[in-house]
Amino acid sequence: VLSLMLRTCLLYLILNSFGGFLTALVLGAVFSLSRTAMLIPWTRLPAARTGANSQVDASGKETSGLSVRFGAPDGKTLGLALLYSIPAVALLIVSAGVVPAATGIVIAIFTVMGILRLSQHYVAGHTGDILGATQQLSELGLLIGLVWTM
Repeated sequence: VLSLMLRTCLLYLILNSFGGFLTALVLGAVFSLSRTAMLIPWTRLPAARTGANSQVDASGKETSGLSVRFGAPDGKTLGLALLYSIPAVALLIVSAGVVPAATGIVIAIFTVMGILRLSQHYVAGHTGDILGATQQLSELGLLIGLVWTM
């Protein structure tokens, strides 16, 4: 509920500052970048669940679960996603300005780094909830950075 309320307030402030068209461009860029951020814990952390429904091979790798069923992305996929996010970053810079875009991106990066550390420490890997939280919190970080410096 707090996330939804904060998001609503941030979107209201962005809409009042940028107008409808630029807000649409900003949101497109923010949504794209926050979804790219999900790949970071997915590629950098092992699957956290190795419970009764999971199977582990002789080398200790999980052979069932989300990562196995749908294919865990590798470093190359992450690299391509980051490369493909360059237009979203450019769109964010053009529509919001250099300082707000940079501030939002830095906050999102620190958010993802925090999620990585917490996930590794408390869960010892990634879960679908961690990936979803990464997307949501990095999106909020981007929006907070935009509003903070506009």
